[in-house]
Amino acid sequence: MSFRDIDDPKAIRAAMAEFDRLGQAGFLEKYGFHKAREYLLRDGATGRLYDSKAIVGAAHGYAFPERGPLTPKDFCGGRTTVAALLDGLGFEVVRVRGGRGATR
Repeated sequence: MSFRDIDDPKAIRAAMAEFDRLGQAGFLEKYGFHKAREYLLRDGATGRLYDSKAIVGAAHGYAFPERGPLTPKDFCGGRTTVAALLDGLGFEVVRVRGGRGATR
C-alpha cells in the first residue's frame, strides 16, 4: 500500500472536493494529518491551496476503497515523493516556508 499507486487524477480531485466540504481543520482531523509544512497543492482554477500529503492520503482511499486512505506514517519526504506524484498527475505544487499549511 503506497501513495505511488495513485495514477488517476480523479482521486486527487475527489479528495480536494472533500477538503472543500469539510474545511481544512475537519479534513486534517478526519485523516490524522497536520498542516503542510512546505509543499501545497494549488488548484489552478481557483487558486485554493491544499495540504498535499493529506490530499494524497485521502485520495488513496478514493482510488482504492478496499485499502482505504493512507495515514501520516505512510509518508516521508516531500519534493521527491508527494510533490513528484502530484506533478506527474498534472497538478501544481507550490513550496511555502514557515509551516503555514493550506489557507482558504
